[in-house]
Amino acid sequence: MDMSIEPLGKDFFARVCGVSFKSPPLGGVKKTIVEAINKYSVLVFPNAAPTEEEHLAFGRAFGELQLTSSSLSGKRKRRIRPEFADVSNLDLNGRVLPADSRLAHNKHANQLWHSDASFRKTSSKFSFLAGIKLPRSGGETEFVDLRAVWDALPEKTKQKCEGKIAIHSLLASRRRVGFHDFSEEERAAYSYSPHPVARVHPGIGRKCLFVGSHADFIVGKDEVTGRQFLDELLEFATQERFICSHKWTPGEVIMWDNRCVIHRGRPWDMSVIREMRRVTVDGDGTTVVDGSIVPGI
Repeated sequence: MDMSIEPLGKDFFARVCGVSFKSPPLGGVKKTIVEAINKYSVLVFPNAAPTEEEHLAFGRAFGELQLTSSSLSGKRKRRIRPEFADVSNLDLNGRVLPADSRLAHNKHANQLWHSDASFRKTSSKFSFLAGIKLPRSGGETEFVDLRAVWDALPEKTKQKCEGKIAIHSLLASRRRVGFHDFSEEERAAYSYSPHPVARVHPGIGRKCLFVGSHADFIVGKDEVTGRQFLDELLEFATQERFICSHKWTPGEVIMWDNRCVIHRGRPWDMSVIREMRRVTVDGDGTTVVDGSIVPGI
């Protein structure tokens, strides 16, 4: 089957058919995928159903894979390999997590708008999320195109964003869902990281807003004022007109560009299994060095 790309929106979200996950993409196939992700920011690969090894190999074709935050803390036992983010409601034995468990509470933050791993100094580039076992209702994933958001911002707001640096932290997003139960090792691993509030996408040169639930405060502003401004930006960005919601089908893989997309999972009956795993490709470098924004990252 030949590779084909079907736009699902004007320049945001597309379906990619004819790509096998049995081997990593090479040559023209990889080039076409990169061109498509630069244009559409979110790509759906139907009927991919990769094994763990195939999933890892496909992601590695686009860069170095990040180890997950729980692996960096070094304390928590994991159900799957450290390159995978376990976006599931399962315990180590594959049983549904009790709703009142520490891990289930922590994972509630996945339902907040975020860019994967923006709490790292080198934030992420691409994510590849695979749907394995899915609930019949609920559990959708929603995406926002931060390029379109920037275009729609009032000029005065754009001016306020230019040159500003926000500090991102995993602790900030977990605080938003009332989770504070971090060990000292975890607090050290989830250190604060600076990123520009407005950045230029290096693949296409478009300006985009860069906000989300990991963004905690703005350098040079008092924390209350900075948080209020970030919250206002996130509220603007997540208006219905910018959101694309995806209802999952088992076997799908969705790829998105964390440099210009935020996403969130939607609620579902937590007594029902929702098993998903994600690999995330490292970014091309740090976006802020010694307090200065690095262009082209």
